[in-house]
Amino acid sequence: MGLDLQSRQWTTESYANARSVNQLNEPSDTNILYFSTMIQQDAYFGHLVKKNVFKHQTIDLAYMMSQPIMSELVDRFEAMGLGNFMQRRYDWNETIIRQFYGTLEISMDEKRIWWTIGKRTYYASFAQFADANQLDYDFITNEQNINIVL
Repeated sequence: MGLDLQSRQWTTESYANARSVNQLNEPSDTNILYFSTMIQQDAYFGHLVKKNVFKHQTIDLAYMMSQPIMSELVDRFEAMGLGNFMQRRYDWNETIIRQFYGTLEISMDEKRIWWTIGKRTYYASFAQFADANQLDYDFITNEQNINIVL
């Protein structure tokens, strides 16, 4: 016996409009404690729970290097410190991945993100999130480093 929750039919535009408002600043309107609002709940049950979460596959940088059209891109990834990050392999819990995306809030002004796992909401600055993922935030946000001309 599963949950029989009604959910809205999302279009790209309706989802973008609904998620343009930070749901953590909205009054709670759901009785499911894993979400702050019905928007988050609907994103999870109406869309994300039905999507396949593929086991994280590593990106084969050696293969990419052997392809002339991609070799400079691999050099760029390595220069930005993304090589190791792109080749990591994890066996994540699919429910947690879906809840993360269903509850993720991003503030470009504050350079901060918030998400909920279980019943607890977490937050991190962009720099902290990059650091947790062993990325060099200062380097990857430097305008000269991110402007790629192909």
